[in-house]
Amino acid sequence: MPLNRSGITSLPLVLLLFSLSLPAAAEEPLWSLDYLMQQWQSSGERQARFTETRQLALLDQPIEQQGTLLFQPPDRLVRTLAPPSSTKYEIEGNRLTLWRNQQQQVLLLDNIPELLAFSASFRSVLGGDRETLERYFKPELTGSRDAWSLNLTPKEGALDNKITRIEISGTALQIERYLVVESNGDQIITQLMPIGE
Repeated sequence: MPLNRSGITSLPLVLLLFSLSLPAAAEEPLWSLDYLMQQWQSSGERQARFTETRQLALLDQPIEQQGTLLFQPPDRLVRTLAPPSSTKYEIEGNRLTLWRNQQQQVLLLDNIPELLAFSASFRSVLGGDRETLERYFKPELTGSRDAWSLNLTPKEGALDNKITRIEISGTALQIERYLVVESNGDQIITQLMPIGE
């Protein structure tokens, strides 16, 4: 049966309405530093176990420490060493509190600019604070969602003569490795694993 004029003119409209009724394919968000920082900003409190290995040029054997890390937004970071050590570090705002051998010491990071800058490399990443991160570092994200690396090059200032680079790597939103290469060639490698795995 041939279509009349009204049928012909209404056909494109029917097709358009049909296409609008189909569910849109979910688009993957663009993988970028902005996206990663936004996701970290909204991911809340996190805990992890860590194994830290210090490879020092002056020593034949590396120094290894284990413990736990706790991050609570916006910028509280607690690092507790596993027994037999009784050492615990807490950084919040510009204050560092150190517990060791049942003694407590409080330091202001404003008086230790290199430590303030170094702590920013971890706290600003976990908190999704790109502004603070870029105050101290030039960040470069490479790789993909499944295997990425965030390279941090210190800007001129407190860290540029102490640290050559920091490399943070992981999968999706999980940080798995934190590498610090010092200017003298020493390296600190921290492997991270979420608590419960």
